Amino acid sequence: MTHSPSITSLDLDIPIGIGSASMRGELRKPPHPRGVQVLLHGAGFTRKYWSMTPADQYSYTNRAWRANWATLNMDRPGHGSSTRLCSEQPTAPVVVDALVTLLRDLKRGKYGPFDQIVLVGHSAGTALALYACQRHPEIAADLSGIVLTGMVHAPDLADVAVPPDAVHAANREARFADLDDGWITTVPGRREDLWWSPASPADLLRQDENTKGIWSRTELADAREMWTTPITVSVPPILVIAGQQDNSFCPASAQAGRCRDNQALSEHEARFFQRGTRLTTHLVPGWGHVLSPSDEASRHILAWLARLQPGPGADHRAVVAR
Repeated sequence: MTHSPSITSLDLDIPIGIGSASMRGELRKPPHPRGVQVLLHGAGFTRKYWSMTPADQYSYTNRAWRANWATLNMDRPGHGSSTRLCSEQPTAPVVVDALVTLLRDLKRGKYGPFDQIVLVGHSAGTALALYACQRHPEIAADLSGIVLTGMVHAPDLADVAVPPDAVHAANREARFADLDDGWITTVPGRREDLWWSPASPADLLRQDENTKGIWSRTELADAREMWTTPITVSVPPILVIAGQQDNSFCPASAQAGRCRDNQALSEHEARFFQRGTRLTTHLVPGWGHVLSPSDEASRHILAWLARLQPGPGADHRAVVAR
């Protein structure tokens, strides 16, 4: 990955409590950053999701650095460059506890100091962000904000299920041959109709297929419940941003309902957070489930983050009617 010479780099190796296994990632900091964004990729992706190429056109991390944000981009346990695991091992509590350890280290200034710490999740990464807040409300209090991308709450988990014929055991492909049968990935050629839109550039589709990741049902069993379950703890300001043509969370029925327009999305999402939560929503026309390369999505996220107040426990007053 290329980046400006003014960006300092630190590779991280965070123990996850399973033998000597760890999750690995990269902290990239511009001079005097306004804060740090902890980036959580989704199922079937790795941390490369946030840094698509060419970087000056499609990389969310590059855009964040230009906006003077540090990025902490991790491969979740069992994914990407992190230690390979048996598919039963990366349960939601294991993954979230590793994330919480990382957030506590950030809060103590181990890699900073940073005036602001925000979580930015995509898809399953959004579920894990919400699960972490629900399981560790003290962590939520330390965050300045949470960005939930590629996710809209759904009435039923069946609404966001991946068609069975679109996935297979990951070890059927040479690059994942060392994994057990519990790890799955998308069938070659199916990601376009699952997670992209008809307007998606062909070079991004090829790139996504070449860098795709894996997931296990064990990993998502608890976390996916957060897609249908209201949050019962206090959380910092929330931004929900989704592609209006997201076949996973905004199928045709949802485009006539919760994804019809931003007003409908705002009213729908307000039902899943406590009264008093500062909630902002945004639909990105023409885009599907994958949003990190979208210039509009990135600009909206970074503009929203620029309005956050530094420090935990900042202004959390409601801006939506309940």
